[in-house]
Order: sequence, then C-alpha cells, then structure tokens
Amino acid sequence: MPVIGRVFGKVDFSNMFVSLTGMHFDFTGRRQIVGAPTLNYGMFMNAIFNFVIVLSVCFCSSGR
Repeated sequence: MPVIGRVFGKVDFSNMFVSLTGMHFDFTGRRQIVGAPTLNYGMFMNAIFNFVIVLSVCFCSSGR
C-alpha cells in the first residue's frame, strides 16, 4: 500500500469511518474506547486495493 498512499498524499484509508451514533470521533482508537458503532469504509477500501494489486500481479505473471 505504500504506492497507493504516495499517490493519494499519504492518506491512511484504515482510519476512514462514519459514526452510526452521530457523535464525532477524530480517529478509530478513540471510537473503540467509547465502544461506538461505526461503518469502517476505509478498511473495505484497503481490502479492495489489496485485492486489485494481487489480482493484477497474478494476471501479469500468468503469461497472457
């Protein structure tokens, strides 16, 4: 993910989330201490980027 981070200006996608309680939290650690429910779309984006990277490497190395 360092390449993706450099392209997007060193953004850490894993800290992106939406609070389902309406409260504002600066980062996920504080939200975890309180125990508030959140929708962590940043972790989903990380998983998608990782999948696309691995998929492209496997496709390119297959010799097609």
